Amino acid sequence: MLITATVGVVQRIHHEERPNSSLVNPHLTASLTMSPSADWMGYVQSKGTKDAPKQPSVTNIVHEAVSYPNDEKTALQTKMVNAIDYYSTVEGSFYENFSPIHQKRIIDFKLDLPNQKAVVHINTNGHTEVFTQDGNSGQEGTLPPMNRAPQDFDKDKTTLHSLSSRYLLINGKPGYVLRPSPIMSNVQDDVVFPQTFALGFLKDHSKWNIDGKTTYLGRSATVISGQMPSDLEQKHDAVRFVAVVDNETGILLKEQEFSSAGQVTNEIVVTSLSVNQPVDIPASK
Repeated sequence: MLITATVGVVQRIHHEERPNSSLVNPHLTASLTMSPSADWMGYVQSKGTKDAPKQPSVTNIVHEAVSYPNDEKTALQTKMVNAIDYYSTVEGSFYENFSPIHQKRIIDFKLDLPNQKAVVHINTNGHTEVFTQDGNSGQEGTLPPMNRAPQDFDKDKTTLHSLSSRYLLINGKPGYVLRPSPIMSNVQDDVVFPQTFALGFLKDHSKWNIDGKTTYLGRSATVISGQMPSDLEQKHDAVRFVAVVDNETGILLKEQEFSSAGQVTNEIVVTSLSVNQPVDIPASK
């Protein structure tokens, strides 16, 4: 089946290859991302702008034949790639340490998805940025309005819900589709919409395990662990990972990657989280 989509700026699975900006192109129906096994990460189909020049066109996009059993692993992975379906508001804080690129970030966020409102504070190695969104407009540098109606996001709940709808072959290379979020900032998505982790790290169910249940920040959660994707071992200086996933929402509460010597080389750690509670987001000026 040939997939046609309006494709925006490609989001990348590699932490170290993400752009410094926390924004993605809001004019997208679905973002196509190449697997880390590819020599390049993806093509952008667009007319090109000053900030996003025209890239080579994607000439052939087809579904990759994947099949998963109806089991606990599939249910958990599916919830993670659709996490925004399981909450309306979310507020919290987390930190990221990426040793291979010497980057430390602290992110504080308040999100109201139905009303498309957000405020996100990003402290990267001591430098602070603030992103705000009020409806279809956002403020961080220059950002055009998001041209998506609420019904477009509702449609995604059906067309992009299953794992089989996400995995693609893009010009013959493995890739996947990322669902757009009503919130234009993507820096908080490592935690609150962890589809890049779920699609990239958890694709091969033989390479990871469910280790058990736990409680994290007072929330019921599942502990998983597995082998790093072979393509990422050198870039991340890691051979295995351990993660904690919120049972109710699929939010990624904690993820650590370990070197062959057993040292933590990369980590994402949530330090506070409130779900489906009122959030105080000041109106944008």
